[in-house]
Amino acid sequence: MENTFTINGKQCRVTLDSTGLSWSVQDSSHGKFRVPAAEVISCWSCPKGSLKCCPRQEENLTNYPENEGLTSEDNESKLSTISTTSNSLLPGSNSGFHYGTTERNNTSQCESNAGLSTDKQHSTVAPSSIPNAHGEKSNDDSSCRLKERFTGLPFKDCVHSKKLNKTPALAVEICERVLPSSLLRGCCSGDGEVMVTTWKSRVLVLQHEATDTVSSWLKALWEVVTGNPLRPRHLLVIVNPVSGSKTSERLYNLRVAPFLHRAGIRVTLRKTTHSGHAGELAAEATMESDVDGVVTVSGDGTFAEAITGLMRATASQLGVSIDDRNTAFPKISVNLGLIPGGSSNAYVTACHGTGDTTTSVLQIIMGTCRNVHLGGLYVQDQLVHVSQMNVHVGYVAGVIEMSSSLRHLGPNRNIIAGAKEFFQKRSYECEVRYLAEENVRDLLHLDEPECQAACLACHASSTQVNTRHSQGKWVQLKGEYDIVSFNASRAECSYSIYGVSPLCHVNNGYCDGVLVSKLSKPRFLLHMFRISSTKNHITKAPVVAFRTSELHCRILTQPSPLSCDGELRYYPEFVFKMHRQCLSVYSRGREPLSALDLSTLTNYFK
Repeated sequence: MENTFTINGKQCRVTLDSTGLSWSVQDSSHGKFRVPAAEVISCWSCPKGSLKCCPRQEENLTNYPENEGLTSEDNESKLSTISTTSNSLLPGSNSGFHYGTTERNNTSQCESNAGLSTDKQHSTVAPSSIPNAHGEKSNDDSSCRLKERFTGLPFKDCVHSKKLNKTPALAVEICERVLPSSLLRGCCSGDGEVMVTTWKSRVLVLQHEATDTVSSWLKALWEVVTGNPLRPRHLLVIVNPVSGSKTSERLYNLRVAPFLHRAGIRVTLRKTTHSGHAGELAAEATMESDVDGVVTVSGDGTFAEAITGLMRATASQLGVSIDDRNTAFPKISVNLGLIPGGSSNAYVTACHGTGDTTTSVLQIIMGTCRNVHLGGLYVQDQLVHVSQMNVHVGYVAGVIEMSSSLRHLGPNRNIIAGAKEFFQKRSYECEVRYLAEENVRDLLHLDEPECQAACLACHASSTQVNTRHSQGKWVQLKGEYDIVSFNASRAECSYSIYGVSPLCHVNNGYCDGVLVSKLSKPRFLLHMFRISSTKNHITKAPVVAFRTSELHCRILTQPSPLSCDGELRYYPEFVFKMHRQCLSVYSRGREPLSALDLSTLTNYFK
C-alpha cells in the first residue's frame, strides 16, 4: 500500500508492506525512514496520538491503584480490575475502528479467579477478537474468559476529534532506539565501540483527509503487526511481590501491562507465594501449547527459579535425566523474558546492556530472541540448580547471606550488609579443579570485543550445540580466597558497572572463574573499588582468572554460604558445568552503532 499522509506537519509518501512501514518526506533530500513490522507496538485512531484513545489502554489508565502499598485488600481489588480487563481493537469496519466494551461473567468462580492469583487459579487478559497471523480470531475455551462485544465507534467520536475538530488520523506507536545525544546533534556516523542498549516508545500521527483511507490503513497495519511470527501471542507473567523494594506488582501494572495490552498480547498473570514457586508456575507453561513465553517481574533469583522449573519439566517430557552431568541439557521450547524488579538486576543488564524497564518490555513485544547458555550446579550426582548468571563463594556470598536478614531495609540492605561483611573480613579456604581446554585463551589476556548482538564468539559456539568434547588438562588450585566467583554472564549491576567478568559471553559455553586471593583490608577495599568502576580489575590484584566449561569446587572452611544467582545455598562441594543453546531469551543484545543504518532510523525524523 502507498499513499500520502501528513506526519509532523510534513507531506510524506508512506509505504506499507509485510516487512513494515516506511516513508520519505516530499521535497527533501533525506532518504526513507523505516520501521520494521516487529518494531510497531500498536495502532489506533486519534489525531493527537493520545494513548488514552487506544481502546485497549483506556481502562488501564483510569484504574491504576493510587496508593503505593500493594498488599492491602483495597489495592488487591484494584489490581484485579486492572489485570483482568482489557479492551480490544478490531480493525476493518466501514465506520472506522471498533471499541470493545467488556462484559464479565458474574459467577462466583470467575470473581475468585480475578487478579493476581496465589494458587492454581489464574486470570487471563485475552483480547480474543484480535486476528492472529493467519487472520483468524483466537478462541479461549475457559469458562471464566472475559466475554467481549464490540460496538461501532466512528472516528469523529474520538475525544480529540470532537474537541479539536481535527481530521481523522492514524496513531502508530513504535519502538525507537535511544541514540547518543552527540550523534543526534548532526553527526551521521558512529564509532563501532559505542553500543546502543536502550529503547523507548514513540507515537507517530499519520493524518489524511479521507476517513476510509485511514480506516483501511488501520486494518492493514494491524494485520502486518499481528502477522509477525516473532511476536508472542500469549505470555505467562510471574510476579514476585517481595523482590527488590517490594514494588514488582506496581511496576507491572504501571509500566508493563499498558504496553502488553496495547500490543494485543494475551497475559496469564500469576504471583509467587513461597520460595521455588516461580519454578512450579513456569513448569506449568510447558503443558500449555498456546503459551509462547514466560516473563518474570522480579530479580535474578526468581528468574533462575523459573529456568530451573522449565528445564526439569522439559527434561521430564523428553525422558532425559539431567541429574547426570554428562547429559546435555535439552532446549527449552518456551522463550523467557525478564522485567527488572529486583535489587541488582544483573542478568537483564547482561542481556540488554541496560536495566531499563521500558527496554525490557519492548524487547519482549518485538519478539527477537537470542540463545544463551546455562550452568548446571551438581551436588552428589544430582542437579540442584540451573544458573544463568553466577555462583559465588566468599565475600559476595557473605553479603547475600547477611542481606537476607535485612530485607525490610529494601535495596539499601546490600550496602549495609557489604559494610558489615567488610569489617568482619572473612576469607575461605577452597580447592578448585577446572578443565583448561587447549583452544581457550587465558582470560587475563583476552582482547576480544564484548558480548553484543550477532556476537561472533557466541555464534561460533552456537553451531556446536552441546556436541563438543574438548581436549585439555585439569588444573588444580588451592588457597585462601576473599572472593571465589564463577560467572556465566558479566554480572554487571549498579554495584559493578562493567561486571565481575567484563568479557564474559552469554552463549559461548564457558564460565569465567575469578579467584581473589586473601588481601589486607586496605588492599581489599581498593580492589572492590576497581570492581565497581573499571574493566581491568582482574589484572590489578592477586587474581587467578580462567575460562572453562567445567569445574569442581570444594570449600574447606565451614560453614560457608554459596550464592547461586542471588539465592543462598550451603554445599561444601559441588560441580559447575556449562551447557550451550539451552534457552532463548527475549533480547537483541548490545547493538554497535557501526552495525546500524542510521539514515533509516526514525530518531532523525522530527
